[in-house]
Amino acid sequence: MGGGAWPFLVGGAICLVNSVNERDLSLLLAMRRHPPRPAS
Repeated sequence: MGGGAWPFLVGGAICLVNSVNERDLSLLLAMRRHPPRPAS
């Protein structure tokens, strides 16, 4: 693989991880604020 492709690959991976982390964080915060009640 050419050396010029690495910055794009690394940048894409970082962007992907950041977007996933933000989504998971908001999900966790929402669940913490509104704990799921038992169905029964």
